[in-house]
Amino acid sequence: MNPQVLALLPVLSPIASLIVIVLGVFFSNRHVDVRIADVNRNIDNLTRHMENRFNDLNRVTAAESARLEAVIKAEIQKLDSRIKALEDRAGLIYRG
Repeated sequence: MNPQVLALLPVLSPIASLIVIVLGVFFSNRHVDVRIADVNRNIDNLTRHMENRFNDLNRVTAAESARLEAVIKAEIQKLDSRIKALEDRAGLIYRG
């Protein structure tokens, strides 16, 4: 080998190693970026799924609340008519 190349070999060897390491880091980072994108996509899918579930739950809760409100109103009307009948029978005049 050329003596000048042999003289530069101790300097070029760490530089070559550094280049190989940097290329390896870039290659690894590319795979990490792909995995991060996969995780973000999965989080977005789960978020949409949970939003749909909460929306469904809100619809069911609203429907059930309306049904319970109707049942309670009907029961209150029944009780009100029974109280009025008892007041009429007892001769009470108070109408609140």
